[in-house]
Amino acid sequence: MSKYYCLIAGLPEIRFEEYKLQVSLLEFKQILTDNLDQKDFELVTLFYRKFDNDNLLAFLKNPDSTFDPRGSITAEAFTDLIFQLKDQEDYKDKRFPGYYLKFILAYLNDQPLVPGLS
Repeated sequence: MSKYYCLIAGLPEIRFEEYKLQVSLLEFKQILTDNLDQKDFELVTLFYRKFDNDNLLAFLKNPDSTFDPRGSITAEAFTDLIFQLKDQEDYKDKRFPGYYLKFILAYLNDQPLVPGLS
């Protein structure tokens, strides 16, 4: 992990009484993309995983849905993943978290992830 003294020093002070962000999450992600090593940026993407999760749900319901740009996984990547999962259920891809594979298979087969729960 590299040292990012200038990046951290340049972040605004966070105060409870300040509610307005000076940059959007998308702009902040771009700043981090430009300034972090790839390995370090992969950790940052975990904070943005919520948007990928939302995009996955929207994609499964409607493949033509509009994606939240704050997510990191594209519609094309989801299409490829689903195509591969339909061909081979034990498909592995490091671009996606493991729970995506389980969830997509359960969703496509209309089976609950946890027995007894919908």
